[in-house]
Amino acid sequence: MKKLLFILLLSPILGFAQTPEYLMFEITSLKVSPDKAAQVETAMGAHNKKYHATGQYGVRVYTVGNGPNSGDYKWVMGPGPWSGLDARPDDPLHNLDWDGNVARNLVSATTEYIQFDPKLSRFPSDFNVNKLFVRYIDVARGKMDKVKELLDKVHKVYMDKIPGETYGVYFNEMPSTSSGRDITIVSFFDKYAWMSKDDGFDAKYDEVYGKGSSAAFWTDWMANTVGLETELWEYKADLSGLPAAVKAADRQ
Repeated sequence: MKKLLFILLLSPILGFAQTPEYLMFEITSLKVSPDKAAQVETAMGAHNKKYHATGQYGVRVYTVGNGPNSGDYKWVMGPGPWSGLDARPDDPLHNLDWDGNVARNLVSATTEYIQFDPKLSRFPSDFNVNKLFVRYIDVARGKMDKVKELLDKVHKVYMDKIPGETYGVYFNEMPSTSSGRDITIVSFFDKYAWMSKDDGFDAKYDEVYGKGSSAAFWTDWMANTVGLETELWEYKADLSGLPAAVKAADRQ
């Protein structure tokens, strides 16, 4: 009996200890002056293919195609758990190569960490990260739980009515009231023609939740979010360590 009681008392601790770590991405935004771009691209491509070509330390690089950050590079590592950073290879040659050939030629570099949410994301099949439509959502203070509820409703609509779409939902691990990037929603596509496609979301939302529900949804969305910023990213194979292909099973 004593042993059973001990196990029962210990079980919440064991349950917590056995909870799998969630996955996150490390994203570094790199700004380069035009006269250094070719030099940085050559050095960064060689660096990533040598040091960041596999696993959770693998890197994909994208360029931003619109907005105030047009022309910037997005250096994206992962996904992997936070504990992976503790085991990150500490190779002096890696640091010398990056600092001496890439970092010294940058105008600026800023890093953020975003947590992947598999329950709100949709990866129905294997896909490529050739082109990304990135939305940054600024959530009103104290309204994150409500926005998550709304995103859960959106997810159900896509599951039931628009099953072919591929997108990921991510939450900022280092939130800031000034950045406006509390949530990142990324749609993955291969051809720019996808951008002109109308998926009929409002009509399908009404089919799932009842006539007029989509109007109520957008009222709630506007009341609980502050703003939106969007970017188009394009994958650069020559600058990346990882290929464009992604297994859907790796994002479940």
